[in-house]
Amino acid sequence: MLKKILVALDDSAMSAIVLEQALAIARAMNAHLMILHVLAVDEAGLPLEKFLKADQSMSFQVGQKFQQAWQTYQTEWETRLQSYVQQASALGVPAEASQSYGNPGHVICDWVWAWKADLVVMGRQGQSQLPGWMMGSVSAYVTQHASCSVFLVSAAQKQESTEIRDRALTEV
Repeated sequence: MLKKILVALDDSAMSAIVLEQALAIARAMNAHLMILHVLAVDEAGLPLEKFLKADQSMSFQVGQKFQQAWQTYQTEWETRLQSYVQQASALGVPAEASQSYGNPGHVICDWVWAWKADLVVMGRQGQSQLPGWMMGSVSAYVTQHASCSVFLVSAAQKQESTEIRDRALTEV
């Protein structure tokens, strides 16, 4: 029986679908949801890219601006995570959220172990969306190293997710 479901979200378009799937599963199983975001240096949407192109003679100012942008990014994600917890609560799904920093695959697996998750729900292709890859590097790592089952949401499930959500909402 699934009692604890960890859902890993990133800044990709897939995250909304991943969250919908996790909410549907958690609701059907009467499970508790941990919504996790990992701040990673290579994450899409991170304010780092624009600062790498800055003039090196302005390194102090660039560093300060990056620090401000990084703080804004963290705060935006904290707000987003809290809205996801409220969304889960509105559906009757007990949920909490956390934001960690590091290598996403490692952090997710650490959370699985520490929180004693029964299932991980995550996207199969995060930021890269490279057509030749079967799985993204993070999802491949988690499926190989997590101590529980992993449910991968693929891009093909985007259209189906609305139907799943609607069914879950009507089963109340």
